[in-house]
Amino acid sequence: MIASIVLTLCFTGMSLLHQLKPFETLATDKEIMFKQLQSELMMATDISTNHEQLRYYKAGQWFTLLQDQNRLVKKDGYEIYLYDIDQLYFEISDYIFLTLHQGETTDRRIIGVYHESK
Repeated sequence: MIASIVLTLCFTGMSLLHQLKPFETLATDKEIMFKQLQSELMMATDISTNHEQLRYYKAGQWFTLLQDQNRLVKKDGYEIYLYDIDQLYFEISDYIFLTLHQGETTDRRIIGVYHESK
């Protein structure tokens, strides 16, 4: 009798603990893109923008981030970071900001730290 009560309490306790485990959130394409851009710009130099494009120098080569049709791409070459973009806007102050417009959604994030080239 006591053994069945103890087993029932243990089972109930384990069930409750299992339900309390944190939910895993899946990274969205946009979240992955922001992390990739932060990594890309970490070692970049000579960063400049005209607000529609971001140009930078990294590993002996010039690159440009820009909107091509409805995609955020990196050229020289053609690496696609994100699809379904209506408009994007780069800003540089102490940080490098990217503002994305997708349908009714606008998202503005820091993608890098700006430092003057010497």
